[in-house]
Amino acid sequence: MATERELQALDWAEDLARELAPEELDLAGPLLQAYLDGSDQLRPASPHGSFGAGQIVALLPFVFKGLGASGPLLAELLGSGMLLKVLETCGAALTVVELGRQAQKLMGGHSTENRQLQSLVRVAEELPKELAASGISAEEAERASLKVLRLLLRDPAGASEFLQLLERRK
Repeated sequence: MATERELQALDWAEDLARELAPEELDLAGPLLQAYLDGSDQLRPASPHGSFGAGQIVALLPFVFKGLGASGPLLAELLGSGMLLKVLETCGAALTVVELGRQAQKLMGGHSTENRQLQSLVRVAEELPKELAASGISAEEAERASLKVLRLLLRDPAGASEFLQLLERRK
């Protein structure tokens, strides 16, 4: 029987699949479990994001990897409300890179806010790089990254728990 935490992680994986890669929805659970287990099957077999012997192209493992790598920064941003503030300020941003640029323009307030904005800029740079490693275009990776951030904002506390799980990958 799956624990409550495992079920919540599966919900997050499925939500990410629905938002970013609907064709991977049925694979969300197995891809998450393989990622968390540190499976060699999730190491790219080519620079174009295909995995394992069957050369299946999947975006979700790159999303998990990007979120795991950005987890501490994202968790801080989700808890502070800074990410929501910046998203509301530039709600028309089409990509996470634009969001990062807006965050840079906003820098100059309190030192805590400045640190959080710097974290947002780093996330805005790193998350699209991880997603682009899947073989999607840089522009698609930027748009997908923004979708990920908006999805995480729907439940900041739950998102923080999910990020912690991804960080602890075996």
